[in-house]
Amino acid sequence: MRSFSEEFKAGTIEYLATLPIEDHEIVLGKYLAALGMIGSLVAFTLVYPGRSISHRPAGCGTDHRWYVSILGLASFFAAIGLWASAFTRNQWVAFIIGFFVLLRLFSFRACGGIIAGRYGQHRAGAER
Repeated sequence: MRSFSEEFKAGTIEYLATLPIEDHEIVLGKYLAALGMIGSLVAFTLVYPGRSISHRPAGCGTDHRWYVSILGLASFFAAIGLWASAFTRNQWVAFIIGFFVLLRLFSFRACGGIIAGRYGQHRAGAER
């Protein structure tokens, strides 16, 4: 959350902006740095599937799906956090903006499932 907000607060965004790189390269660099941090944190958990591989049957290979989904969701969260950080100088305000945007997106998904379930059952009963 403090990617851009601390740059604005400390006044180092002017130095960063005067470097011979484009704006999209700055954003991409900060995003890739966040992904690298997330990837290194997730990499520490690779020990657990490695240790338990001898205790499972040979056909249970779904761990890679979990790791891909974790990295995908974390990269989305990092993008929203970076986006929220670009709006303010305070990292706590950026956190609150990012949190409520993600909460709102989650509530759309939850409400969508409830609405689809109600109307889907109603419709299925009407077709019979």
